[in-house]
Amino acid sequence: MKKYLVFFLITALLACLAACGQGAEEPEVIYFDKGTIYSPSNGEEHSLPDLWPEVESRRKTFLELFVEGVKEAGFATAEITQLSEEELSGAMEAFRFKIEEGYVTLYYFDDHSDIYKSILESKELVIDGAGTVPVEVVNSIAMYLDGICNREMFIQMFHEKYDSGDFVN
Repeated sequence: MKKYLVFFLITALLACLAACGQGAEEPEVIYFDKGTIYSPSNGEEHSLPDLWPEVESRRKTFLELFVEGVKEAGFATAEITQLSEEELSGAMEAFRFKIEEGYVTLYYFDDHSDIYKSILESKELVIDGAGTVPVEVVNSIAMYLDGICNREMFIQMFHEKYDSGDFVN
């Protein structure tokens, strides 16, 4: 009887370890190319609202405005990754755009939160692994530029898009 009990416990332990050992899901990476947005997982073309149907319309606009600005600036392709909960730095959600040699990360904050008020005042954000970094802040959105050569162009586009009234917070 003890042998069966030990066998059962070992089997249960191995099953638990096997389930825990599976890697976390990779965030879906989305690409846009010359006006077409598609997902490499199935190769189908989508628009931003199709990709994130559960996201509220104001956040769709938050993404659409930036994608629109990147296209208008003449960048043909970019890679978009939604950041995990561990990478949010206090934001409600965030997206990282790989554009040519660098990254642009947009963080969407609750404008009533203490962390947002601190960022608005200091124009700095604490990011795990990067420390305290300078950010541009407009209408609950903070933009962090990492390795982007034409910083002024992105800063101007960011302010034009999110100060324009097209973005409803």
